[in-house]
Amino acid sequence: MQSDVRGLFSQVKADLKSGKPVLFVGTPCQVAGLKNYIKWIPEHLYLVDLICHGVPSQQMLNEHIHHILKTSAEQLSFRKGQLFRIEITSRCGTVYSSEPYGDTYFRAFLDGISYRKSCYHCPFARKERVSDVTIGDFWGLQDAASLPLEISEGISVLLPSSEKGKSLIAAAKSDMWIYERSVEEAVEGNTQLYRPVHNGLSARLLSMLYPYFPFDKAVRIVIVKDLILESLKNILRSFKPVLMPIINVIRR
Repeated sequence: MQSDVRGLFSQVKADLKSGKPVLFVGTPCQVAGLKNYIKWIPEHLYLVDLICHGVPSQQMLNEHIHHILKTSAEQLSFRKGQLFRIEITSRCGTVYSSEPYGDTYFRAFLDGISYRKSCYHCPFARKERVSDVTIGDFWGLQDAASLPLEISEGISVLLPSSEKGKSLIAAAKSDMWIYERSVEEAVEGNTQLYRPVHNGLSARLLSMLYPYFPFDKAVRIVIVKDLILESLKNILRSFKPVLMPIINVIRR
């Protein structure tokens, strides 16, 4: 999800005018929106953008939480270190937990079918970045096992795009393990560094169904073929111990 930046741009502008240094972190379109709003980029404004795959609407998430809990949520997380898992805690303490593909909202996000229409034509999904530093997961990292550190929590990519970006990384260098890699390696492993997500048939179908069906039901209609195939695979997998002796007898 995108953070809610309502009222924040005017606060940033006021802080900058008063001389306060500001670090703004957001999706590329949020960074571009801030730059367009304030019209000028002073030396004490530092901009960091995330490698963004696309974002669903807040309404989709709200509907999904209510569908699961029948009430509002106190806490929500999608990930712990390298472990992808959705956990929603209600105000009364009830905890819902699921693997990504067992949850309709998470699955729709990972499959890239629930994003806003603009995300499929994102002008910021490219090597040329809109901020001073781009951060994200370092997907596609080569020879990760050779790095002399514990990587159980994952490895991040830091892409400086300006002198201010380089100064930011230099200022935080003592608190991080930093190794220089090629830009091409980062770009090759992160598709959003060279193109937006493809607006496929499933994404277009969900956008047509969602106005007429609740979010979770609309997603299930879209992915029904995948659900059937997964069920068949699970059935065959459960029969495998029984079928293998028969197959072996036939082979003999």
